[in-house]
Order: sequence, then structure tokens, then C-alpha cells
Amino acid sequence: MSNNVSIDPPIIEPADFDKPRRPKQVLLKMLNQWLAETTARVTESWMSVCTHPIQLGAQSIEIIGDETARKSLPEDGYAIALSLGSEQSTGFLCIAKRQIWMLLADLLNLNPDELPHDRSPTQTERSMLEILIEMYVSGLAAAWPGGGDLPCQFDELIERPHRKRIRGHIAHGSKALKLSQVVLACQRSSGCSRNLRLRTGSTIPLMVVPPPEEEHPEI
Repeated sequence: MSNNVSIDPPIIEPADFDKPRRPKQVLLKMLNQWLAETTARVTESWMSVCTHPIQLGAQSIEIIGDETARKSLPEDGYAIALSLGSEQSTGFLCIAKRQIWMLLADLLNLNPDELPHDRSPTQTERSMLEILIEMYVSGLAAAWPGGGDLPCQFDELIERPHRKRIRGHIAHGSKALKLSQVVLACQRSSGCSRNLRLRTGSTIPLMVVPPPEEEHPEI
């Protein structure tokens, strides 16, 4: 009687050398701390001016390639352009047009149906939105775990960044850091339709693109 046992060879997955590596563990821990502290600070600041309770939470951190970064830009939305750090890395807080109008409606304590979504915000509405942006920038800077506030500046609000010059900031072959934040809770008034307020699960990513002329081996 034979005792030979047939053993299938192990399945070896091919390595994907084009996929960016995960950050080193120490750096990943620092980035997670930065993202978590940022969302906590921004939630507290926004709650002071919004008419309905809203809560942001940390979702994920990943290193992405240039093509994925470009595809992450909203086709019908906005990119909040930031200058980050002493090396002036570029940051883009990407937010959908629907989310912009929901935030404006909340600031004005209006039913979002009362605001026309087929136009750009007026100068007054942009000024109101910039209050939230400056609060976000302050939270991002103060949350930096590297000792002292991170230099952080709001540069401009870019409409439809997918079609505009923002793509030029993401050089071919470059890598970007993508920090995703998620809306954990937002109270809806009974008079608003379900899809009109910021919904739990809505993602607001922040992409950080290092200066193209520099190499960043630690990432």
C-alpha cells in the first residue's frame, strides 16, 4: 500500500513592482497620529460654527502613484490647495461639489434644496467656506507630531481640478501621500432629504505631493 501523498505546489503571487511601498512603520505611526489628531481638532472647530453636529474620523493612509493620484481628483468638485512644510510640498484637500453645498447649507442653516447646485459659489459663499478651510488648516498645522506646528497655508480653492493645471503638480513617476478622512456622523433635520446632508461614510481625502525635484526615500 502506497503512502505517497500528493502535495500541490504553493501558489506564489507575482510581485507588483509598480505599486508604491507602504511607509516605514515609524513613519506610518506618526502619520496615523497626525491624521487622527487633525480630524479631532477640525471636528471641534467646525462644530463651533456649523448648525448641525458633524464628526470626522481618520480612515486610511496610503502611498499612491501619479496616475492614481490624478484619478483621485474630483471631476465635479473642488481641490483646496495648501502649501505644507518648510519644503513647500503641495497638499490638495479634495471635496465633491455636493459636499461643498452641504457645508454651505449647514453654515446658513438652510435646507440644501434651497441652494442651486448648478452654479459656482458666490464670493460671499466662498468667503464663508474659507472660514471652514482656515479652521482645517489650523487643525492640520497644530496636529503635526514632529514638534511644533507644521507650516501650513491655504493657497486657493480650485474648481474642477481634474481638468485644470492641478494635474501638472503630479509629475510622471512621482508618489503622493493620500490621507483619507471620513464623515462619521452628521445630524439631519427631518425636513431634508436623506441624500442632501453630508452622509456617514462620505470620504474627504487629503493628498500631499512632495516637490518633484526632491527624492523622499523614507516614504
